Amino acid sequence: MRISFQHFSGLRIFFIFIFAISSSCVYYNTFYNAKKYFKDAENIRLENENKSLPVNAQTAYTKVIEKCDIVLDKYPDSDYVNSALLLSGQAHYHKEEYSSANQKMKQLQESADPNFIQQAKFWIALIKWKKGKIQPCIDELNNLLNDKLFSITPTVIHLYLADIHIELKEVETALFHLEAAAGNTVERTEKGRIYQRLSELAFNREEYGRALNAYEQVIKNSLVKKLKQYAHLQIAKIHRLTGNYETAVKKIKSLLIDEEFKDLFGALELELVKIYDLKNETEASEERLHSIIKDYSSTEISSEAYFMLGKRSIKESWNLKGAKDYFEKSNKESRKSPFIKESQEIIQKIDQYLAAEKLIYGSKDTLSKTPHDSLKIMGDQNIDSLSVNIVKNDESANSLMLMSELEAFQFNNLDSAVVHLNTFVKEFSDHDLYPKAVYMLYYMQNSKGDTSIADSMGNILTSQFSNTEFAETVRKDLGIEKNKTKSEYLFSVAENLWYFHNQENALDT
Repeated sequence: MRISFQHFSGLRIFFIFIFAISSSCVYYNTFYNAKKYFKDAENIRLENENKSLPVNAQTAYTKVIEKCDIVLDKYPDSDYVNSALLLSGQAHYHKEEYSSANQKMKQLQESADPNFIQQAKFWIALIKWKKGKIQPCIDELNNLLNDKLFSITPTVIHLYLADIHIELKEVETALFHLEAAAGNTVERTEKGRIYQRLSELAFNREEYGRALNAYEQVIKNSLVKKLKQYAHLQIAKIHRLTGNYETAVKKIKSLLIDEEFKDLFGALELELVKIYDLKNETEASEERLHSIIKDYSSTEISSEAYFMLGKRSIKESWNLKGAKDYFEKSNKESRKSPFIKESQEIIQKIDQYLAAEKLIYGSKDTLSKTPHDSLKIMGDQNIDSLSVNIVKNDESANSLMLMSELEAFQFNNLDSAVVHLNTFVKEFSDHDLYPKAVYMLYYMQNSKGDTSIADSMGNILTSQFSNTEFAETVRKDLGIEKNKTKSEYLFSVAENLWYFHNQENALDT
């Protein structure tokens, strides 16, 4: 009986031991799976940085929360409770479930472990940011930077501070934090990723020296081939934008003979075109554009080449129909082209212009010379207006004004705009749009530095149309009060000069 009892006790201890081991394995495996799902979610999130959280990342974070909840609910005394609280809180944060995240971090803050307490402080600060309490978040993160850090790296804190200041449009401060983050990390992949963000931010801010240095660091540190290739392309762009054309050309040509950069060849060719344009090498530029269209057909590259040819047709030869054809081809080359929307808008403007031009100059009865033929014939002579026989109705007036506006503000053809505006002023002096036409002439002549004509236009507005917004703008330009004529204004200036003992200038005034 004694032997039997001892045997039973031994079995009991054995089974208790086995149960304990099994329980430990269960919650360890549960937490291990939570960590695995978290790692997967983080990788997806970082790959899609600055984009909305992908569905597969959201699903993985949900599984993290579910696994952590099992550990917290069924094994509240296990060694993994604090780690489960931290993982669950982070998963809630990235899913934008900030109240749940805050609850988990508050629980974590009550632990006795300084590492987890510091983690909780960090995440609670970020939750404040997401809930709109931006300054308290910044203050708490800066306080953490001044503390002895156990489990949070300075790099991570600087990165989040950079994000916050970007959101606040405080770009200089954001750049400072990105540079600090890059300087604090020794991990090469992370350093390359940080410098990529820094380079783009500096480039978009036109801080080309800063951007150049950052792109060079991307090439040095990044393990991502596409990022390194893109950095080389951006360096060539920076040299172009800063006027270092020979350096840019040398860089581009060295990349064009390296098969490693084959994916960039089209973009590099376009960079050469832009440099040729800046150097007024028009023939070389146009020849290369047509070559690009042939070599990179049905791509974003050929779409941009067609777009550039369209712009050139407007600027250099004022061939709107030819330009429209190029813009239409640009749209057909690639659905991913960033120029589709702009091309469509320009096509619409061209159609509007051609329709207006046809209405005014379309028949022999209403046209002595087409406006652009006149410009060619007259050469460098000063052309005030065209010799035309326009039907004086509202439709013609609106069409002439539309042509002037498109030429001035869409197609950047100021000389032709001035011709059409002068024609409008001559033919439609009683029309409601007359003050607008006069003001446009005032504005454009001022821009060209022809102050005598601008003054004449300004005088017409302030004397004949004194209650219009155009007259008010002219008065503001001249510093004239509404109820004062220009003479009265000058007299008041003279009085002020006399009062301040500047009699000589007062008399001149």
